[in-house]
Formats: sequence, C-alpha cells, structure tokens
Amino acid sequence: MGGQDIYIYLRNGETDIAYMLKKGSITVELNAHDSFEIEDDNFIFGTPEILLSESDGFNHFRNFSVKAHPDTDYVRIPAKTVFQMISSYKVGFAMAKAIAEILVNVNTILTKKKNEVGEKE
Repeated sequence: MGGQDIYIYLRNGETDIAYMLKKGSITVELNAHDSFEIEDDNFIFGTPEILLSESDGFNHFRNFSVKAHPDTDYVRIPAKTVFQMISSYKVGFAMAKAIAEILVNVNTILTKKKNEVGEKE
C-alpha cells in the first residue's frame, strides 16, 4: 500500500462494498479519539451495514472509519458477492465472527468511556 496509512472507507460513507484483509492490519476508528487495531488474515469487514441494508430495505451508512496500515493487502467484495458468500457455512461463520470481534472491541471502548463519565459525576 505504501508508506502511510490509507483510509479504506470513512464513517457515514456508502456501503456497497465489503473487504477481506489478506495480510497486514487495519485500524477501526469510532471517532477521532477511540480506535482499535485488527490484524488477522482473511478477516472480512464492512459487512454489517450491507446486511442491515438488505434486511431493512434501505441504505445504511458506515458506522466507523477503517484505515489500512502500510504493506496491508486487502480485496474488495461487492455487496452482491457478500450475499452469495454468506450462504457458505465457513464464510458465513467467518463473517459472523468478524462482526462479533468488532462489536466486542466497540463494547470495551464504550464501557470504559461510560465508567470514566460515571467516575466524574
């Protein structure tokens, strides 16, 4: 990818593409102050909003920004392909696991922030 981080997608952006992290690492940014890193080969990300859009019947926007670190390799997966892939047990399970991993990290950050606010009161 080069010598600096590059945004793969931005919060509130379009949701027509998911991604697979082939090698390297990404940072998931909740906002300007809160983020976490994921380093996992064949990690599929960017799917929750695509799945919600299909389920609800209207477009959802990205909840987070995601950026790739130098020497990270990832591939784009069109939304149509996501729906074809999810029917495969192994791929569907991998997507569910990836969504869960992101939600656990988000929950950890939000719980910490909630506790910090509670301590200030």
